[in-house]
Amino acid sequence: MKDIVLAADLGGTNLRMAAVSKNGDIHTHVKRKTPASKTSKDIVSIVTSAAKECVAGLNSVPEAIAIAVPGTISSRTGAITRAPNIPGLDRFDLVAALNEECRYPVIIENDANAAAIGENWLGSSKDSDTSIMVTLGTGVGGGIIIDGKILRGLDGTAGEIGHVSVEPNGLPCGCGSFGCLEQYASATAVINMALKAVESDPEINPPPGRIHDAETVFRIAESGEGWARDIFERQGFYLGIVVAGLINCLNPEVIVIGGGAAAAWDAFMPALKEQVVKRTYADACARARIVPAALGDNAGILGVARLGFEKVRSGLDVVV
Repeated sequence: MKDIVLAADLGGTNLRMAAVSKNGDIHTHVKRKTPASKTSKDIVSIVTSAAKECVAGLNSVPEAIAIAVPGTISSRTGAITRAPNIPGLDRFDLVAALNEECRYPVIIENDANAAAIGENWLGSSKDSDTSIMVTLGTGVGGGIIIDGKILRGLDGTAGEIGHVSVEPNGLPCGCGSFGCLEQYASATAVINMALKAVESDPEINPPPGRIHDAETVFRIAESGEGWARDIFERQGFYLGIVVAGLINCLNPEVIVIGGGAAAAWDAFMPALKEQVVKRTYADACARARIVPAALGDNAGILGVARLGFEKVRSGLDVVV
């Protein structure tokens, strides 16, 4: 087998790695639990182990290892400057460490940027030169593609859509600011709002102990519970404010919404669209399509694989 990149999506909970062909076909697939220690040493070890398992199922040597990571990557040095969900990677040179262990060229990219690239390659924004990806998961991430290229910014922090403030004096955020979108539209936010609602009203069912994740809250909303529907309307309201701002500022062709919490699409989308219509230029609003992601959990893997092929074959420095 030729023309293969080992592509990985490293999350706070799991590491997923696959052998991806230049056409986007996914072959050998490995899934491991992210080490609870979250240390750089253990992360390097598990990535190396997963890579060896993937390579064992191939008939040729991969061209590179490409990894989507949940953190900010310096556009100038390639180092991970901040990884809130895997603090052991803060200021860590993952590229150099994996080069030494695996002996393959190594490419790293922010996970939301990778998802945006994946959707633009084979998913919902395919054939669009200007698109925006919003990822709804534990947090809220974003990736912006302008003229076919991912926008990273001077320091690699472009696309941090989850840290646009929607309530100037709102809830404190882990980034150090207040009222960030992430505090009102992520899966974590949905859970927190549900727990607060249940604890403040003894007439509400189910009890707090039964609310384990955002999917549970969505199922309750689907069953007709008004308090749960209100949560997703609030989520959509704040998402709509930010999406409207993105449309006005960047005039995109497509805005793709993905991530695990996007499964509640039907619950938050009416409120989101209402705000977009209220807050955008009419022509830009009419032109911008707001669509669900098509690639699911594979968006990041496919996107970072695409980046891997491009960088290795162009002869560019593999450090992002």
